[in-house]
Amino acid sequence: LHMAVGRKSRFPTLKEQYSGLLDANIPNPDLKEERAYNYEAGIEQPIFRHSLLRCSLFYSDIKNLIVSRPYGPASNQNQFVNIGKATLSGVELSFSSEYLKRNRFELNYTYLQARDESSERTSRHLEYQPEHNLYLSDLYTINDWVSIFAKLAYNSSRYFQNRMNFNRWETLDEFWTVDIKLIGTITGRLSFEVGAKNIFDENYQLNAGFPMEGRAFFTVFRMNLS
Repeated sequence: LHMAVGRKSRFPTLKEQYSGLLDANIPNPDLKEERAYNYEAGIEQPIFRHSLLRCSLFYSDIKNLIVSRPYGPASNQNQFVNIGKATLSGVELSFSSEYLKRNRFELNYTYLQARDESSERTSRHLEYQPEHNLYLSDLYTINDWVSIFAKLAYNSSRYFQNRMNFNRWETLDEFWTVDIKLIGTITGRLSFEVGAKNIFDENYQLNAGFPMEGRAFFTVFRMNLS
């Protein structure tokens, strides 16, 4: 069992206060620091051989949360501003297992409720915060030289503020992505990876107007000099 209570501050960075970000941002030197009280409680329990279950509940009460918002109607520029009050709460569940020989399985799920609680809000939503997030991966070691790794990820829809009408909030579609790679060991110091990301060529966005990479193939060589 674990429990934690903490008070944290985050000061705005120089980039957030003064940078134009290649003309994409309006500087805001009057940004205030974030202040948050964070609470967490959870349990970690072995459930059978080489398998572990974790569950955590969390809640954060945040003052002056720093977010990037559209600067004005029809503007292509944003500005970092403070939200007077915001809350983040939810649950995290994870399961990991090496029950099967040469196999490591991981499953993680997060439910997040992100809320704008300020008096000047146009909505209780916070931008680009998915409510549901699921991650599943499996690493299978064929032998001492070759392994296969596969990953599946799910993100639920995300809210964002319409640039033409700040009182109007829209959503980005939910999406699934699947990655897979082959990991090979050439020597004790030299290894390589070859695989594909987003193998089903999912068309998705994390920020409105900026599509993410489609299907991509890669090869990586690594050398450990230590």
